Amino acid sequence: MAGRHKTSPKAIAIRERQNAALNLRKGGIGLREIARQLGFASPSGAYEAIRAALAESRQEAVDEYRDVMAARLDSMLAVAWENALAGDLDAVAAVLRIEERRAKLFGLDRRDAPVKVAGLPKLEKAADALAVVGGLLERATAGELSPDEAGRLAGLAGSFVKLSESVDLEARVAALAGLLKKNPNLWFAGPLEDEANQSEVNRSEAG
Repeated sequence: MAGRHKTSPKAIAIRERQNAALNLRKGGIGLREIARQLGFASPSGAYEAIRAALAESRQEAVDEYRDVMAARLDSMLAVAWENALAGDLDAVAAVLRIEERRAKLFGLDRRDAPVKVAGLPKLEKAADALAVVGGLLERATAGELSPDEAGRLAGLAGSFVKLSESVDLEARVAALAGLLKKNPNLWFAGPLEDEANQSEVNRSEAG
């Protein structure tokens, strides 16, 4: 659909007008005169047309250079490929470097764009994760997030829960170790004293 818009008669006429404005400006013609000659409503309209023509020409130059670079990489890859398949380790390394360059050239290794999700509960403790995952599910169902985005964010929430539980366990172990240091005979108490021992541990953690 986007390609048809760019090649429609209206789009072609707009680009031709923009290029005409750019050529007049290159010839030293002022914005007011460009607007008069080409029928822009104001000098600012002529200015915006010139900016658009410059942006288009720069993008075309970038695309052409990218195509040239891709062709060069293809030629180099053709030279190294057969040797790499034959087990030449230097050729294998060369192939990997060529493919890395190609990935950069075409943006294949770009990081995913940040996902912005408004209105989710704040994730401060493990118990908050359930509400967060529920909110993600609702947004995925409503089409506000893709299933992949919701799944990745839910995975991060799960990692947060595991980390929180690990930190909580470490805190409890540290509290118990401190209590045992103060009272080495604590674990040798009889069954009837278990409840009192647990209360002592809880008080130690709270402290």
